[in-house]
Amino acid sequence: MSYVKRDTVAETGLFFLSAQETFKDHRFFRDTEERFKLAELVDNVKQSKNVVVFLSQGYGKSPYCLVELVTAFQHHLNMITVIVHKPGLNLFNFEDMHRLLKSGQVGSLLDETGWNVVKSGGIPNKTWWTLCWR
Repeated sequence: MSYVKRDTVAETGLFFLSAQETFKDHRFFRDTEERFKLAELVDNVKQSKNVVVFLSQGYGKSPYCLVELVTAFQHHLNMITVIVHKPGLNLFNFEDMHRLLKSGQVGSLLDETGWNVVKSGGIPNKTWWTLCWR
């Protein structure tokens, strides 16, 4: 599960518990603590068959989510998208993301610290743009 904790921790928790109960013979991964290193997160994505992406207001500005998303694209994983809509949280802005992807202006999504996280995940700045915009 790829999600922004501050936006969707409750929703992903319910989804996670329901999935575990429904599909008892399957393994599910949800980073609930900040104890995982980025390399471990990437490895968990690589070992997955499916990735559930919870698109929330902050998703496109999370370097960890972007690393998970690009890794899923790179490994041709099935992706299931859940659009999070709840009081007090704006919807994921598809128009802004589309504009940035089309123009190649992905640099504005993250600050320098965020891009350093993305790079440490083994993904050059614009790799995810070329993968996502096909």
